[in-house]
Amino acid sequence: VYRQRVIQLLDEGGFVVQNTFNLIKPEAYETVFDDPAPLAGLTLEHLELTMGEGCQQIWRYDDAIAGGPWIGVVNKDNCQIYSERRGATIAIGAEVRLNEDTLYTTEKGYDQDGTILFGGPEGSFIILNRIQE
Repeated sequence: VYRQRVIQLLDEGGFVVQNTFNLIKPEAYETVFDDPAPLAGLTLEHLELTMGEGCQQIWRYDDAIAGGPWIGVVNKDNCQIYSERRGATIAIGAEVRLNEDTLYTTEKGYDQDGTILFGGPEGSFIILNRIQE
């Protein structure tokens, strides 16, 4: 399984904060798709933040924005991580737009000068449409 994550959503009155965690011992949860029992004992002690403070995704409801009504943003000015691959600290920015039928998502990495290291051009999204059966 690639990128097993636990998502925590906190209602902060007017917006929702999304914390994303890794499982410290993911092998203990390999069978949860067939038997969810191991999840009953899952606590924060079994988790570690995927990225540090400042990298939470902040969601707000705004039906005036194209692709909304839910918009989630990771602010690149607040989200700084050390990239072992690049051997340097980089900034991460992300935006997700979610409506009843479609998920729009983009993520970008920036060096300390603000140059895009990865991700598409500004305004570009990966678009996933709900399949109606």
